[in-house]
Amino acid sequence: MAEHPHSYEAGFRLVRSRSSVPRTRALLHARLGEWRVGQEVVETTELLLCELVTNAVRVEVPGDRMIGVHIECRERGAWLRLEVSDAGEGPPEVRWPGELETGGRGLLIVDALAFCWG
Repeated sequence: MAEHPHSYEAGFRLVRSRSSVPRTRALLHARLGEWRVGQEVVETTELLLCELVTNAVRVEVPGDRMIGVHIECRERGAWLRLEVSDAGEGPPEVRWPGELETGGRGLLIVDALAFCWG
């Protein structure tokens, strides 16, 4: 892939722990700040990435497999791609939780805010 003149990429690995969600938030803020991404994009991206990492933490996988995160940004956030790998089997599936359930809405949020995902 030819590098775009205003294209940035970052990747990191996380342990499979709830503490990885705030760590993800901090790493994302640092990178998007360096890349001069606007605050509205930062807030939306933070929500999306934290939901994806939260899902990845919950996936049951053998051993001590880590979570991989890759961020690609162009034109100060006009085009942004987030990738989260969790070593789980199959693609993530949207759930439709009942009104009283306290979780299970992460991919509904991703579906509502992301241009596309999969």
